[in-house]
Amino acid sequence: MSEKLRWRWFITIAVTIVGLLYNLPNVIDATNKAWLPKTKMTMGLDIQGGIHLVMGVDVATVIKERTTKMVKNLVADFSDSKIPVKSVEEVDGDEITMKIVATSEADMVKIKTRLAEGYATTLQILTDKNNEIVVKFYDAYLQQLKKEIVDQAIQVIRNRIDEFGVAEPSISAQGTDRILVQLPGIKDSASAKELINRTAKLDFRVVSNEIDGLKLEEMIKSAEEKGAFKLGVGALGYQEYVKRLNADLKAQLPANTRIVFEKLDNVDSLEDGRRPYLVRTDSNLSGAELEDAAVRPDEYGKPEVTFQFSVDGRRMFAEITEKAAGGFLAIVLDDVVKSAPSVREKIDSESARITLGSSRDYNTTLKEAQFISTSLRAGSLPAGLTQLEERTVGPSMGADAVAKAGRAAAVGTLVVLLFFIAYYRAAGLVADVALMLNFFLTFAILSSLGATLTLPGIAGLALTVGMSVDANIVIFERIRDQLKLGSSQAAALKDGFANSYSAVLDSNITAILTCIVLAYYGTGPIRGFAITLMTGVICSMFTAVFVSRTILDTLVVRLKLNILSVKKA
Repeated sequence: MSEKLRWRWFITIAVTIVGLLYNLPNVIDATNKAWLPKTKMTMGLDIQGGIHLVMGVDVATVIKERTTKMVKNLVADFSDSKIPVKSVEEVDGDEITMKIVATSEADMVKIKTRLAEGYATTLQILTDKNNEIVVKFYDAYLQQLKKEIVDQAIQVIRNRIDEFGVAEPSISAQGTDRILVQLPGIKDSASAKELINRTAKLDFRVVSNEIDGLKLEEMIKSAEEKGAFKLGVGALGYQEYVKRLNADLKAQLPANTRIVFEKLDNVDSLEDGRRPYLVRTDSNLSGAELEDAAVRPDEYGKPEVTFQFSVDGRRMFAEITEKAAGGFLAIVLDDVVKSAPSVREKIDSESARITLGSSRDYNTTLKEAQFISTSLRAGSLPAGLTQLEERTVGPSMGADAVAKAGRAAAVGTLVVLLFFIAYYRAAGLVADVALMLNFFLTFAILSSLGATLTLPGIAGLALTVGMSVDANIVIFERIRDQLKLGSSQAAALKDGFANSYSAVLDSNITAILTCIVLAYYGTGPIRGFAITLMTGVICSMFTAVFVSRTILDTLVVRLKLNILSVKKA
């Protein structure tokens, strides 16, 4: 066997093994198998049934509340800066404009200076005359605020759904003020909607060191065994679990403390892995006092989270960080610890920051920083949700639809496989092997992406068959032409593949570009169809050209088998 052919077999086998590893989580439980990938392809709402909700986010009310809060903050800020003002008030009929009335021209200058120093990216001065300054929020600030409001609402909903126990929810923004929520496998729509609409609660808690980590783990394990309960077993959700655990351990815990948990980085849910924290409950600093949170680069370019409190919040934050100095401060959202940064000393400033260390790579640190900042804002800016649309897909309807779609795809594929064998004989059998490998690799890629398979996705898989056989037909017809001209089987094979590359590439690249456009501009079913088809087409370029050529070269060139009977067709 030539060195080139040996390497082609090595690549083919290696790709097949990798594909097998990514396909296995679809058929076996990979939770406790470190050697297996954790992502898998899931069934969409139209296949396994569930709930489809479209929620409207009350953005206008949040902006109005932000304006009211800004008025209070300006009054407190001017007072702290010893700048006298007659009044600061909202302008009637305008939810983003405020009017500041100064006592004199000299104070006008001080007010504008303070606005430039503390609110340069937030407030825009519209007019400043007759001892009155009219300001409003910058348009860019409002656009970012609206996006953050929707992101925050998504984060709150995701926290609710995680508690409800939906393994693969789909939660995404629709436009500027709507959220699409799809809950596959859920039948109790009333409980799901009540859970989604519940308000998130954000707290800052000092981590207590009165009980060390190992002792705390032992206490938790003992309480679970004694009380015969465990998170996720039966109907015991996280909130009920934490409540039950703290009630059973109340006599053993120090006064004014409570056990809460943080999800480990390498697991998908709290049931799979969690870290306990003993936090103090005698602090009253909550997300209601938080003004904003954002991700910024630190002095070394690493992402960190910066956040700002109201004037009262700043005072309370200074008090709580003084208590936590030398230890840790837990940021707790709905009894789940989102982060527990270390506190070196008392923090008494207009803003504070959470550093995430430098041991991890940049993208991992950035992702965590964005998650923490969104969680912080989610607690400080709760937005009202209004149900705009609800659809319930029954599991029987989904099963019937997928059964029909599966039968259609299976029958179509079987007809194609039989046609290839009947028309191209042994060469057709090679094409069938390549086609099956194409399906195998397509499922592996979709599984590695954690994709959701829907009915349009099944249609994309069926169309992939057509795209795949198209490449094989072009190649085999080229081989037939060379055989008719009197070429040997080895020469016909070589020339047939060489002369087919341009046609195969042109057709497949055109299909891929079309799929990219559909995926970019489409939503939901259209995007799922496009991504599935594009994945299948990319795999077909590998299987129809590379794998088929490798097998045929081995049979015809290496083993000298006379299998190219296409000249008789």
